[in-house]
Amino acid sequence: EDAQAVECPLDCRLCITYIEVCSRKGLAERALAMYDAMRAAPKGSKLAPTVHAYTAAMRAATEGGAWQKALDIWQDMTAAGVLPTGHAFAAAMSACAAGSNWQQAVALFEDMCRAGIKPDVVSCTALISALAAAGQWQRGESVVQWMLSTGGVRPNVRTYTALLTALGNARQWERAEEMLSLMQQPSWGGVAPNAYTYSALLKCLGECGEWQRAEALFALLERQTLAATAAHSSGMPWEAAAAAVAAGASSSR
Repeated sequence: EDAQAVECPLDCRLCITYIEVCSRKGLAERALAMYDAMRAAPKGSKLAPTVHAYTAAMRAATEGGAWQKALDIWQDMTAAGVLPTGHAFAAAMSACAAGSNWQQAVALFEDMCRAGIKPDVVSCTALISALAAAGQWQRGESVVQWMLSTGGVRPNVRTYTALLTALGNARQWERAEEMLSLMQQPSWGGVAPNAYTYSALLKCLGECGEWQRAEALFALLERQTLAATAAHSSGMPWEAAAAAVAAGASSSR
């Protein structure tokens, strides 16, 4: 608005920033209104959307609860002849996750590979999130195994949190507990769980009626967090204290 007030010419880069800021602020309608304005601009103009604009708009739509709109934007992009990037594919797969459409997410992932775009942790995690929404835990675990076997795509904590969510949706609480331990082993990437990972496991245990296990895990996390906080205040580096929390929770399994 300030840019328009001083008659600063708008271009695609400025509009992308606007979309991203609106998305972070929860103003999806404003973000999508800007996207519509960009799409209405003449082809070849400074406002015409690029692949980065389409990607930002898809993310804004999904985060605003309009996952179908995000997939419509994907169709807009392909119809305009704009070649997608890996991040654009990931944004579309995230929309599929929000809509529990794991089959389309798999198809998009395969299209990405056929296009010669190397999968990265973002696109792989987006695929696992889509599989998680439908409880397709075995497929999700296969994706993680593929990531580990290629050596070029290392799972991160979001990847494993998505996998634990898939296990929870499939009511596989025993495998979820096992996965919490496996993810921290070097052969599985040596990834430390975070609060979202533990929340996924607690939710899984609760929904499977394993409330005693959930209570025990929560109590353990409380004790370990207090111990880590005390260690940090006494001079232990925070990273070491956090590692102690993860190790303590894992050893209790």
